[in-house]
Amino acid sequence: MKHKIRKSLTLVTILLLFAWVIGYFWGTRFEAYDVAVGVVKSDPLVAEHIGRDLSARIALFDGYHVSGSGTDASAQYRLVVKGSKGSGIVDLALSREVGRWKLLEGSLAVEDGPSVALQPRAIGR
Repeated sequence: MKHKIRKSLTLVTILLLFAWVIGYFWGTRFEAYDVAVGVVKSDPLVAEHIGRDLSARIALFDGYHVSGSGTDASAQYRLVVKGSKGSGIVDLALSREVGRWKLLEGSLAVEDGPSVALQPRAIGR
């Protein structure tokens, strides 16, 4: 009996881990992810604290939430950023109305440094 329970728990653990990995990588397939990374790479405050040549990836836990369809959507991303000057975490809240993205709010928490608010703004054309 113990062997069956152990086998079942192992299978459930593997399935949950697999689902989490798929979900993590699925988050990079949304248009909102490209917008979020673009916001981070073009923001002057991020460049000031992290550097211009930076990389960004979704945080492993609580990394994103995207909802909506068609021309309207909303997205929240937590991105881990690393650059020539340091690293940190960027939290972004985005919305798309009639096909146009906006940064509603954002913040950068610099590792061993300050937390700064990013300016809300329209994104793109």
